[in-house]
Amino acid sequence: MHFYIGAGQRKGYVDAEGRTCMHLAVLAGSVDLVTEFLQRGADPNLPSTCSQRAAIMDAASKGYTEILSLLLQSGAKVNQVDVDNDHALIFAARRNQLERLKMLIQYGVEVNLIGRTGRNALMNATLHGAFSQSGHLDSVKALIDIGG
Repeated sequence: MHFYIGAGQRKGYVDAEGRTCMHLAVLAGSVDLVTEFLQRGADPNLPSTCSQRAAIMDAASKGYTEILSLLLQSGAKVNQVDVDNDHALIFAARRNQLERLKMLIQYGVEVNLIGRTGRNALMNATLHGAFSQSGHLDSVKALIDIGG
């Protein structure tokens, strides 16, 4: 593991889906590994080579508040998009991740960016909420309150 940590985020070190060690640490929810990678100079904005998804998108989607905070404090771009033109706020809205929505808003995310389906975060929260038991009501309210 030290080889990959020390190597930072060089292009050659990706898995079959184009994810770096940083992506894998985020997906696993490992605060310790994400911290280690960042301290050793890993780029929080480096996207996967297949989907162009950045680590911030996975942290927002999975609900990893502490990891999302670490990435944002380390310069993660809140408006970075993947190949589908989706960004972290859309991922958080789809999963009703209210605390992650608020955090991204604090860091200046553009709330009306349109994703692959032609929908912004509010529209995604509304649509996905209609098909879930939770209804995503808190996320929908938060996005309406800030002008989404």
